[in-house]
Amino acid sequence: QLDIELGNTTRTFFNNFLTYEKTINKHKFDVLGGWIQETNDFYKAWTRGIGYATGEISQIQNATSIVGGEWKSRITTISYISRLNYNYDDKYLIQGNFRQDKTSLFSPENNTGNFYSFSGAWKLSNEKFIAAILPSWIDMIKFRGGYGELGNNAVGAYAYSPTVNAFVPYSWGGTSTGTSQSGTIVTDVKDQNIHWEKTASTNIAAEFGLLNNKLQLSGEYFVRKSTDLLFSVPLPSTSGSSGSIMTNAGDVENEGFEFTIGYTNNDHAFKYNISANGGTLKNKVTKIGNDNAPITLGPSRTEVGRSIGELYAWE
Repeated sequence: QLDIELGNTTRTFFNNFLTYEKTINKHKFDVLGGWIQETNDFYKAWTRGIGYATGEISQIQNATSIVGGEWKSRITTISYISRLNYNYDDKYLIQGNFRQDKTSLFSPENNTGNFYSFSGAWKLSNEKFIAAILPSWIDMIKFRGGYGELGNNAVGAYAYSPTVNAFVPYSWGGTSTGTSQSGTIVTDVKDQNIHWEKTASTNIAAEFGLLNNKLQLSGEYFVRKSTDLLFSVPLPSTSGSSGSIMTNAGDVENEGFEFTIGYTNNDHAFKYNISANGGTLKNKVTKIGNDNAPITLGPSRTEVGRSIGELYAWE
């Protein structure tokens, strides 16, 4: 047989941002507003020729049977972005963000996600009453914390829209004597209510600069809670369809600590930077579907109270 494929992908971006900065004595402000639009077009055409004689040069016109088809998709995303920064005397820093994302990957009723974040920091070392008592080898002390949300729409095109085959032959009166008529069947099962997956993160941290800020230390505690996770769930045979369905099927929580240390020396002709990091992570599933039933895929199993995709086998 001979297979011929032709396809192309076109990706278009439009990014527009506007910023404004203002300083009033010790107060500094900057504001950002933006609009992003992305379009992804995909096209594929294929032809298959079957039935070539032995030794024959395979060309599509020489096939005894020729079949073909084409497929195309378009995915669009539009985002509105805003950010506000405030800095008072390089001591107190506040930032707020808001973005709205719309995607064609979900139905019109569920295609919009609103996400926001805010954070703050306090540079203790810039306070006069703190700087007066700090030893000379401590240059910077900063505490910071924040909360933020992000969305995820990692699904394929038309993941919410069931597809049908309108050219399925049905035989009436028996396969040998009956007549054949075309019918329509649903070829797969889709969740038409799938929507944005959301991850909410909370963190608090401390940063230190020592030895003329050559030595940098930081420690952070974080909690990330992901809700309405998008992944494939196996379908029972009683559903009338085999395989799995993409749906918002669970919640997961990640908790841990992160530590970093770095040393930079730019005082000589030979300049260098050394850094290392480490951390802990605890992963726990907090919800699966509506009944918290475990999900088993091959040798892995996901259940409430345990980590995602743990190996599951008899000892």
